[in-house]
Amino acid sequence: MIKILIADDHRIFLDGLRAILSTEKEISVEAEAISGDEVLKLLSLRNDIDIVVLDWEMIGKNGLDTAIEIRNNHPHVKILMLTMHDSGELIDKLFAVPVDGYILKLKGADQLVEAIYKLNDGRTHFSPEIHEELVKYRKSKTRNEEIKLTPREMEVLRLIAQENTTPEIAETLFIAQSTVETHRRNLIGKLGVKSTLGLVKWAVEHNIK
Repeated sequence: MIKILIADDHRIFLDGLRAILSTEKEISVEAEAISGDEVLKLLSLRNDIDIVVLDWEMIGKNGLDTAIEIRNNHPHVKILMLTMHDSGELIDKLFAVPVDGYILKLKGADQLVEAIYKLNDGRTHFSPEIHEELVKYRKSKTRNEEIKLTPREMEVLRLIAQENTTPEIAETLFIAQSTVETHRRNLIGKLGVKSTLGLVKWAVEHNIK
């Protein structure tokens, strides 16, 4: 019998999970939790849980921090993330834990059951979309780390992000307007965007203000 602990801060969703898993003869939902702290308390009280099905957003301690503590203190427990979140950055952090599986809530019950059986057999299970988001995020991260902007380019980018015009930037930095436009073109090329709007979006995403 595969013993499961399910964790989510929505009672209706927990009830739905229990109903789905109750149809499987080899799966038993042994405990439920609505917070990360509750998950950790339950695991400290019993050592027979095989798999924790864990959401990202919960009361108090989030899914990432909970997963880290499970891995550190209960290494025999398999961790299956079941969440709406498909952020590449979050997925990358959870892969580093590492979790054993990651599926999206929008998927059908059959994928959840399949994942549980695979984890119990010592395998992993990740939705195809999860792999795609992770690959895109890591490519973007690598590219951003390779980008080297000069101090002057950073100044120009910051002023562009603040919606300054070319004459305003030239006056602020005591440079020619043509020099501002040269920096703008260089920034567009380096950052791989198509326009000034792209520069603004890039600056916002990288907290350049």
